[in-house]
Amino acid sequence: MKVRRPFLLRWLWSIGVFCWFAAGCTPLWLPDRTAQPSLATQMEGWATFQAPFFSFAHPVDWKIEASEKGDYVALYPPDPSILGGDKIEIAWMGYEIAEGQDLQQWYEMHHRAAHGEAPLQLGTLSHQKMAEEDEKGVWQRLHVAIISELGAAQAVMLAHGHLVLSIGAYTHDPDMTATLAKIADSLQFAPDAPRTFGALHAPERSSP
Repeated sequence: MKVRRPFLLRWLWSIGVFCWFAAGCTPLWLPDRTAQPSLATQMEGWATFQAPFFSFAHPVDWKIEASEKGDYVALYPPDPSILGGDKIEIAWMGYEIAEGQDLQQWYEMHHRAAHGEAPLQLGTLSHQKMAEEDEKGVWQRLHVAIISELGAAQAVMLAHGHLVLSIGAYTHDPDMTATLAKIADSLQFAPDAPRTFGALHAPERSSP
């Protein structure tokens, strides 16, 4: 049986997060983004998962389910009540991003197109726009926390070519936020990873 955090606690946490945003402060629980060795080798209890188009580190005791095409991965913690969410989902977003386009503006447009309106609340936890693609295949990175008609959620989005990969969870729990960010920080795109929807859905990629 799923164990969910009481609504009052989740609501209070959400209010606390957005109070930090309103005050122009950075939450204390955000991870240090200085250059570090890969998490799988640096952190005890972490392992590396290899998907068709990318790899990432994850807690070794988490259950992983992945599609054969590599377009969706779900990670389940051993006890969902600990991190305040049922899972982390990794999936390609449904729209391409133009070269040089601002990822936050793109995300807000994407949300309105998918849901018919902007999020009720949106806070930016981090946003990095690189001068050029980094060694992991990422040229822009955005971490947002939102409250929408569906409730609390957050996601780290990684721009790779014209595609955007989302790593998200339906919670604002600080431990889940830290875990989500670490997984995103560790993600490495393969050299032959698709960069457009045409390449992603090409017939030869349907059975890697």
